[in-house]
Amino acid sequence: MIRLNEIQIDVGGLTSSGKSHVMLTIRKALEKEYGITVLSPNLDEELVMNNPEDLLRPKKSDTVIWMNEFRVADYRILKGMK
Repeated sequence: MIRLNEIQIDVGGLTSSGKSHVMLTIRKALEKEYGITVLSPNLDEELVMNNPEDLLRPKKSDTVIWMNEFRVADYRILKGMK
C-alpha cells in the first residue's frame, strides 16, 4: 500500500471575500509548480455554478491574507489525537 504525503490548505473568510478565487489561484500555482493534482471539492462545486473569471477577487484595499505552517504532530495534539 502506498502512503501519500498529504498537505492541507484551508481557506476561510467572510462570504463574498474572494475565498474561491484565492483557492483557484493556489490550485493553479501548485499544479503548475509541482505538476501534482490538487483536490478541492468545494472549489469544484463553486466552478460548476460559476465561470472562473466570474469569481469575486479579494479587494487589495481591505484584504490581508495570513498563512500558518504546522506539523502533523501539532495538528494531532490540537485535535486531541495524540
